[in-house]
Amino acid sequence: MKIEEMEVFKKSHELVLYTYKITKDLPNDERFTLINQMRRSSTSITTNLIEGDSRYSKKEYGYFLKMAIGSCAELRYQYLLCNDLGYIDAEQKNNAYYLCEETMNLLISTRKAVEERNE
Repeated sequence: MKIEEMEVFKKSHELVLYTYKITKDLPNDERFTLINQMRRSSTSITTNLIEGDSRYSKKEYGYFLKMAIGSCAELRYQYLLCNDLGYIDAEQKNNAYYLCEETMNLLISTRKAVEERNE
């Protein structure tokens, strides 16, 4: 199965799109700080997923999945920060948390599956 057909990819891509949508409305003075960091964190999730999938060993794939999980946790905090700073409302934060949680669970499941497969 191609990575783009997997639920983990679809959900992480949805999180990237949501993040770009939310960050376009953040204050312009956050352009080089929080906006940039949130976009980098979100794209890092999917980018690491794809890069890991292209590797030949499960050890390498697992490494990139760990990086994706870390980026997802980072992004979750950035949404909390945006809410606490008054940049987004509770509903937007909750939507982001939900997407982050779903993505994180799928990444963890994928990592477990990769670790259990025979090579």
